[in-house]
Amino acid sequence: MKKGIPGKVFSFGYWRNLFSHRKPFHYVFLRIMRIAGLGPFIKFDAGGYRLYLFPTSISADLWLLPGSRPYDMLPCIRPGNIVVDVGANIGTTVISAALRTGTGGKVYAFEAHPEIFGYLNRNTSLNGLANVSTFNVAVGDGEAPVSFSDYEEDECNRIVDDREGIPTKAGKLDDLLRDIGKIDLLKIDVEGYELFVLKGAMETLKRTGCVNVEISEQHFVKYGYHAKDVFDFIWKSGFKCFRLFDDRRCEEVSKDTCNLSGYYNIIAVRDIHYIDSLVHVSKQEGPEMEKST
Repeated sequence: MKKGIPGKVFSFGYWRNLFSHRKPFHYVFLRIMRIAGLGPFIKFDAGGYRLYLFPTSISADLWLLPGSRPYDMLPCIRPGNIVVDVGANIGTTVISAALRTGTGGKVYAFEAHPEIFGYLNRNTSLNGLANVSTFNVAVGDGEAPVSFSDYEEDECNRIVDDREGIPTKAGKLDDLLRDIGKIDLLKIDVEGYELFVLKGAMETLKRTGCVNVEISEQHFVKYGYHAKDVFDFIWKSGFKCFRLFDDRRCEEVSKDTCNLSGYYNIIAVRDIHYIDSLVHVSKQEGPEMEKST
């Protein structure tokens, strides 16, 4: 990834953050390790599992506040489940899911960025997970190689049109998971490319119980579609869609409420009982749902 300018590390913003931070020592140590390039040699407890202190925003967040980035769907994952993570990043969701499924389950992780993919592999190995398979592939609706961005803000990397990105192998879930049977949970978080991932997974969705997708109209329009297109595709695939709120409420999304702006997660299920252990589910009409945003 493209790294920031070391000279900016001790800017005014740095000192302001230092004096206001609840863990100033950890904050200083993080900056020093980043400048020295020693972070990848540091192991730490991220809250139930271990990570290397790689130069990524997720690593930094969990170094400063272990356990601060839990996966919302984790309570739904049971021993023996099969989980697929598209857009796995450094592996926090992958590791949490793998620990939850146990040796009888399996997690398939897909990460397009080659450097982040290396971090993913090291983190899963650090936790001794034999039930994880990783793939350095940009998942979409085709097999032609794509260009993947190399932004310093690692969570924002995505498929791009220009030639400045990293040439990356691409593939469809229908091909990549052809030999996999029933899938209990499919998570998709690919910075706006979600619809193309779904289009390349038409057969995969038929044997999937639950789909967790990040919705972002701001990201979708970069690829020429809208949130409504994602919902329409999922509905036609036989799922009901629910929006997951921060307070763990879960409300069904209708055609009247599927164009809400902002960032939020949806859960698509065939059987509503799948998410009983996660939240209380209620159904509201459009105007009421908009008030809760």
